[in-house]
Amino acid sequence: MALERKAVPAPVADWRDPTGGVQPNLANYRNLAIFVNLETNIAAVESNGKVIYRMLTSPGVDGETPTGYWRTDAKGVHFYNEKEHEGADYYTVIHGNYLFHTVPTGRAFGTYIVSQGDILGQDGSHGCCRLSVADAYWLWKQCPRSTPVYIYDSKKGLDSLLAAHHYADRPINVEELLAV
Repeated sequence: MALERKAVPAPVADWRDPTGGVQPNLANYRNLAIFVNLETNIAAVESNGKVIYRMLTSPGVDGETPTGYWRTDAKGVHFYNEKEHEGADYYTVIHGNYLFHTVPTGRAFGTYIVSQGDILGQDGSHGCCRLSVADAYWLWKQCPRSTPVYIYDSKKGLDSLLAAHHYADRPINVEELLAV
């Protein structure tokens, strides 16, 4: 007699906590890069070709998060966008107005919008990559400026980015990056 498997709902991450388990101390790693998979809504931090941390992200709805290659830039503690009536804490610039940051806040630092936190891991932003509060703080505090960021929406997109930016010179397990 065959056992019937019942569908088990995916665990829901708490938008305040680390979504990938224990966060590594990035000072102990070299040759860092961040890979954002828009298909799985997972951002992976890797060092020397090995994924060292995975975290949930909420990228833009309707493809508003651009794919491509950039390097992290400026950082800040809080911003508020009057037009969108939303802000965020612990931001790290990816490119232009596209950022890694916490789930949205109101006008003041730390006034998180719970309904937006509850959709962490689903498309939900205007193009930025939202992270849990703990993950955004960790990235803001530990990620060195000029860390490469690869944002892609498919294996073909990732392969193209890696080839275009000479990443093929370093060993990387593409299948590991594409895994959920």
